[in-house]
Amino acid sequence: MENLTQKKTIELISILYFSTALLFLIDEIFKINNLFHYFGLLRLILLQILYIYSSSKRNYLFITILLFVIISNFFFQSKIKSFLVYGMVAYLINRFLSLALVYKSMRKKRIIPFLIGSFPFLFFYLYIIFLIDEFYVFNFLVILFNAILMSLLGGIALSNYYLENNDISNKNYLLLISIIMFMMQNLIFILQKYYTLEKIFEPINIALNTLSLYIFYRFIILSEKE
Repeated sequence: MENLTQKKTIELISILYFSTALLFLIDEIFKINNLFHYFGLLRLILLQILYIYSSSKRNYLFITILLFVIISNFFFQSKIKSFLVYGMVAYLINRFLSLALVYKSMRKKRIIPFLIGSFPFLFFYLYIIFLIDEFYVFNFLVILFNAILMSLLGGIALSNYYLENNDISNKNYLLLISIIMFMMQNLIFILQKYYTLEKIFEPINIALNTLSLYIFYRFIILSEKE
């Protein structure tokens, strides 16, 4: 009975998470109400609650990662330009902790395959970065460090997916999908900030962010069950 209640509660929180994200996305498109803008942060808080409730081990590193996701999103949503710097720093911390968490969750630490798998992702990032004509040195360093961290995450995800078990039900499949989605968000962010593209990409970014975080959460839950 207790397991059934927990399962239904998890389903309810999951529905609330995606419903809140949907309202946030709709508001981004149609600008319905300023209050809906805060739903972007609310969905992240719901995801943290979802993890704390559904996890049997309570990995405090992942909880800290979600906290920095909330902090970075808060700064990125602000219209104050100086807050963008704080958001970038919080985002970098989030990515560094994510790398540590993912590496720690791997049963076999294969350094060489990790590094080899990182090169395609790093080349992709460097190509995009060096297309940018003008940016501040600080912004360049933040983007470069993010590229390195994300490339390492991609290398871990790719190598483990192919070396362990490339089944779609495997946790490494979820990790690979979430990392690819994170990278797509990075690409959209860079294009929007430095190529002044239309805001049409923002709803896509919200959808990717919502799905990638949930998939990453599922990866953590499956890792804890092993």
